[in-house]
Amino acid sequence: MWQERGLTCGAFLINGKREVTVNGKKLSFLRSTTMSGWTLGQLKAAVAAEIARPRPARAAAPKKPARPAKQTVIHVTVPCGLAGPYGEIVHLFRARHPEIRVTTAANGIVAMLNQLRDNKMTSDVFIALGLRELDDPAAQKRLVSGSITPIATIPLALVVPKANPAGIHNLEDLTSPKARTVLTYTPNLSGGYGARQALQEAGLWDRINSKIVTPKVPDQCKQMLKTGKGQAAIIYSTCLKESYLPDKPPVIEKDLKVAQMIPQNLYSPVVIGGAVVKTSKHPAAAKTFIDFLRSEAAMKVWLDWGFTRLPGA
Repeated sequence: MWQERGLTCGAFLINGKREVTVNGKKLSFLRSTTMSGWTLGQLKAAVAAEIARPRPARAAAPKKPARPAKQTVIHVTVPCGLAGPYGEIVHLFRARHPEIRVTTAANGIVAMLNQLRDNKMTSDVFIALGLRELDDPAAQKRLVSGSITPIATIPLALVVPKANPAGIHNLEDLTSPKARTVLTYTPNLSGGYGARQALQEAGLWDRINSKIVTPKVPDQCKQMLKTGKGQAAIIYSTCLKESYLPDKPPVIEKDLKVAQMIPQNLYSPVVIGGAVVKTSKHPAAAKTFIDFLRSEAAMKVWLDWGFTRLPGA
């Protein structure tokens, strides 16, 4: 506003100034009786003189930061049991692939499978705790054919309470009368299928199958064992160090311990698998992310969290 600049009605600003020098004489172009007014000739001369005056070199305008290229956004659904290493791997992926932004939903594997089968999965990538979970035809028809990719393996272990009141140290001890309840996953899940395989291969299934309890929710195996509702469990060894959400520190189980790692020759490897969901709008970016999950950089993270390499890798 001209009032805020200290001007009066009828004043001129010449190149932002209200007082300029013309032929050694200072002129203020204000319509004011105290300043003797102005003439059109003076105004023209002042403007011409201002135009002719040498200008200092203008500093170069600072460069605007380059706008990041448009990112492709992919959504990944991951089981809670993998959230810890998965979160670290996502950070590595972002550094290698800034053109792809990853968003995540962590959920229980049973709920994830139900969403997939019911065609309610809105993710681009589906990660399963085991390939057996993806054998279901209802699940397979929701995935891009040929996109299922093995990533790493999850060891099974015989886990007992820290105090181990039943004195269970190996699979053979499960035949003891003190081992009244043995917990494991349902056989339609890779871990439960592997547990049954191991007991059959060890020649123990027929002797203890009446003791086996399989909660509907996999994580309940661990919770029931901690609360005295079982004397032992055959579960993933990684369950004793896990984070239920990406970017959260691991929770170390202090009330449970591994009595025995299940010998690998007793059961088929439990293989983590990633697949592109058929409804994905960005299947190429989804595949790029899945491939990174099995890269050597990612494998270092899997190993740090207690997972193992694929057979023969």
